Amino acid sequence: MLTEALDLLQDLLGDPLLSDLPEDVDAEDVRLRIARARGHVIDLTLLRHGNNRIKISVLHNAKVVDLQRVVTKAIKRETVNLPAAYSWKSFMEKIQSFQW
Repeated sequence: MLTEALDLLQDLLGDPLLSDLPEDVDAEDVRLRIARARGHVIDLTLLRHGNNRIKISVLHNAKVVDLQRVVTKAIKRETVNLPAAYSWKSFMEKIQSFQW
């Protein structure tokens, strides 16, 4: 049964739609990729210090919690030395103190 599941997974990853998924792929990444093909995704770009840009995607009907989860996952993938417990409270304080 395990070999059948692995074979099925390899077939799915061979699909051109899913071929460029990251190594630490999860069900949410696959769901977003399928929704993108259907046109149900909003693409966002996070601008960080040093002109560093991180591209993220969320479903068109995503809630704030979903957005936080996607942002956290993207930051963890892009940032090498990020602490294990990333604080949203400190993030929001930094955003609120930022001079627009």
